[in-house]
Amino acid sequence: MNHEKIVILPSSLPDQADEILNDLVYNQAYVLFVVLGNDALAKKLVEWASSLAGSRSDPGLVVWITDRNVNIETLRLIVEKNSRLLKRWKDISAFMLSIMDNVVDVLYSDDNPPANLLRVFKSFQHGIGDKS
Repeated sequence: MNHEKIVILPSSLPDQADEILNDLVYNQAYVLFVVLGNDALAKKLVEWASSLAGSRSDPGLVVWITDRNVNIETLRLIVEKNSRLLKRWKDISAFMLSIMDNVVDVLYSDDNPPANLLRVFKSFQHGIGDKS
C-alpha cells in the first residue's frame, strides 16, 4: 500500500472533509479514485488503487470516504452533477473522478466479476483518458 497516495477524509468532521475534497477536486490537478465505505472490499480497493496511483509526481490519488453517509457538500455536488452514472449510491464501492472533474467509471459492490487489481487499473485509464 502506498500511503503517500491516500487521503482519508475525516468522516467525524464533515466541514473539514468537505474542505479537503473541494480542494482536491477543484484546486488540484488529480485523477481521484474515490472509495466509499470501510468494509473488506473498500480496504482492498484502497490497497490496489494506492499501488496504481504512481509516484508523488503522478496525478493519481486515492480518496477514502469511510462513511458514505457523511454530509460532504462537495461530494453531494459531484453526485448531483453525475447522477446518470451514480444511480445506485448504496451499491457503489468506488468511482473515478477524472482530472476534468468528471465521473468516468463506477465500481459496484455487486459487479460480476468482482473488482480486482486489473479492474482498478482500467478505472485509472478511464480517469487519465478523459479529454472532455
